[in-house]
Amino acid sequence: MLCSAALIKQLLFNRLFKIPIKLGIAVALITLFPTTLIAKTYVVLNISSYHKEYTWTEQCTSAIKEELGSNFEVHTFYMDTKRIPSTEFSGAADKAWKFYQSLNPDIVLIGDDNALLLLGPRLKYETSKIVIFYGINGNPRHYFTDMAVPPHFGGILEKVSLVSLIRNVAYLLQNDAKKRFLVLSNKKMSASHYFHKKLLDQGRAEFAGFEIQYKLTNGWSDWKSKATADHRNFSAIFLDNFFNIKDNGIAIPSEDVLHWTINNTELPVFILQNRIGKNQAVGAIFVDGKEHGKKAAELTKLRISGKIGKVIWEDRGGEKMVLSKSELERHKIQFPETKLARFKIVE
Repeated sequence: MLCSAALIKQLLFNRLFKIPIKLGIAVALITLFPTTLIAKTYVVLNISSYHKEYTWTEQCTSAIKEELGSNFEVHTFYMDTKRIPSTEFSGAADKAWKFYQSLNPDIVLIGDDNALLLLGPRLKYETSKIVIFYGINGNPRHYFTDMAVPPHFGGILEKVSLVSLIRNVAYLLQNDAKKRFLVLSNKKMSASHYFHKKLLDQGRAEFAGFEIQYKLTNGWSDWKSKATADHRNFSAIFLDNFFNIKDNGIAIPSEDVLHWTINNTELPVFILQNRIGKNQAVGAIFVDGKEHGKKAAELTKLRISGKIGKVIWEDRGGEKMVLSKSELERHKIQFPETKLARFKIVE
């Protein structure tokens, strides 16, 4: 009733001052519903380091679109750096930059480390538009020559920890007689943690009552060789990074690397990805892509609203390690029910 009275009052005002009927109605409606009719539609460019079919990318992108809603027009550019050779990264960055220039978005989202490394410096000096990064494993300051994240940037770090994963597995397998873990990686790990630094410097370390051996691989043949050499003398294997492994220049899908390693080492495999279940990893600690994408969208809206300035959040994922019941049974891993509270069990 109040809206109707206000509308009639506005229309009488329009008639008195001889405002045209159609224009008068428009003015009346804007007076009543200003935020609905003049809400800005933001054009968003989401630059992903990876390819469209990659599960993490799909989860983050769909969650970003859903959380941002109808007032945001989201365009995604895929750099495909999990599959193309590193020699082609620069070309992928140039294509992404041309797309950015042609689209001229209001906001830029950057997904994962490669995109931030390759495009962050350009966006730092060539625009003052809001830039939100997400899925960043490294220190974002290291991607800028002056070691400073610009004031118009902000984002979320993906802080899953190999140290935390190993600690949880050591607790799970504390009665295992071998007391040896193998960490296998296709990419040199960051030395940000003292434990990582020791592994990098010496190739081995003592941690949580276990001897940890670290092997860095170079290509598919080297991966297979190092995964199976002496593997029966280990209690478990940790895959720190199993992406972009090449066989004669062709990238091996990460799913194939995981399945081959599981089937050929006969060891329980633990990872930092959400790939747990029958014939997959026994356990994992990971950041959920949908939840992470939602947080990136929430941060974007907060920056636009002016409620916050430059902030960097941390997403440490679930607090518990997720274990596969079927894989625990296959590897005959048993533990007392008193330990169950520390883990989340799925099929």
